[in-house]
Amino acid sequence: MARVPFHYIDFRAFSYATEDEKRVKQALKRFLPDEFELQRVVNEGHHGDRIVVLSARVDTADEMRTVLQQVADLEGLDQVLDELDERVTDDCELFVRLDKQAAFGGDVRLGEGLTLRAKVEAYPAKKSAAVENARETLESAATGPEWLPLPQRWTRGFEFAPSSQYCVGRVPDRRTHVGWSRVWVMTSSDWGDWLPKAIAEASPETVAVWYLGCNGFAIKGSSGTTLWIDPYLGTGDPPRTIRMIPVPFDPADVRAAAALLATHEHTDHVHGPSQAPLLEQTEANMFAPEPSLGVVESEEWVATRDLTATEFTAVRPGQSFAVGEFDIDVVAVHDPDAISPVGYVISHDSGTIFHGGDTKPADEFTRYGDLYDIDLGILAFGSAGVIPDKQTGEPTEKVWYSDENQITRAAGDLQLDRLVPTHWDMWKGLTADPTTLHSHTASHRYPRRLEVVEIGDRIDLWRSLYHAPFDLSR
Repeated sequence: MARVPFHYIDFRAFSYATEDEKRVKQALKRFLPDEFELQRVVNEGHHGDRIVVLSARVDTADEMRTVLQQVADLEGLDQVLDELDERVTDDCELFVRLDKQAAFGGDVRLGEGLTLRAKVEAYPAKKSAAVENARETLESAATGPEWLPLPQRWTRGFEFAPSSQYCVGRVPDRRTHVGWSRVWVMTSSDWGDWLPKAIAEASPETVAVWYLGCNGFAIKGSSGTTLWIDPYLGTGDPPRTIRMIPVPFDPADVRAAAALLATHEHTDHVHGPSQAPLLEQTEANMFAPEPSLGVVESEEWVATRDLTATEFTAVRPGQSFAVGEFDIDVVAVHDPDAISPVGYVISHDSGTIFHGGDTKPADEFTRYGDLYDIDLGILAFGSAGVIPDKQTGEPTEKVWYSDENQITRAAGDLQLDRLVPTHWDMWKGLTADPTTLHSHTASHRYPRRLEVVEIGDRIDLWRSLYHAPFDLSR
């Protein structure tokens, strides 16, 4: 599965008066992420002896993955799988008792002393569904799941696809020890889950916009509708394309999403490991041009995840649709490196946002500038750079994004109140300095304001802030 189907995992151990508490702590930390804090409560036994209760609750996707990687080493895992009907309660809780002394020595065995209790996700909340989710999760943990970081012992014998999005290889089935499987290669978040939590917990007065790096954005309205545009969490295809910024979140940690919008088919805009788990986790719909949905089909998102074809909608310029409090127009853009790319004009009572994907100036932009009152325009910006050619590997100059003059022209044609340059931070050899745009745009009527944001930054729509210090038309 693309996500971790547990709400949380609890651990508990007792340290009796005759035991060394430090050793018990070490045994418990055998299963936990580094530097994870334990809860400590001192009780008194029946005969007045001291009993220390040590416990921990793990409730984020990254942390639960760490726990499951440790549980995957359990010598008695087959027994646990055979006994799941007895180990999962009617409240959808999974119980496993582990040997405390073995854990202190670095081993994972069934026994006494440590109790693992996991609250299993199940919809509907029935024991039978919880048993199946627990079974799939434990079996995946033992054989190298698509949503766990892949250690070297899991990747031997695999052939990695050119896109580096997944690998196909021989994974030993737990019973037959043979079998072929597609495994999605995920990149763990460098920042934990604070960013998706911040987005989920935010209550913007107007519209809040978070920059996810590359050309990705999360947009949340005052009524709570959340859109995601081109989120990309991969590391590229080294040594050709090398990611230069952190991976800001794990898609399995996303809790709020009404729709995912894709602008074109390139890997850093349509990416299975970044987007399929987000869709599966939130049940959001994806809107994208036909070539982008071709990527979805070729990578078998529907076949390999809990997704249906009805969750994907093809769009083309001239179409309009609504998602919650947002009205969205699909518009034409000019990206000569993409097939049938699109942009989006996202309208809200608080203002209008334009996302152009990797567009350069387009003939249609003058008309859009007259038609829409665009408060915030998102345009790709970068430099010419030399990187290995995709086919030959030879050093080749590439110009993928608008330069200073092109982005200024596009912003002027669109009559942007605020310009947000993107993509400048992403690829080694193609980065640029967006602050140089201050001098390039200073003498132009548009954009009226330059917003230089870094990955993780939030900006809000406020019409009252859009007025330039002077109006060159007067």
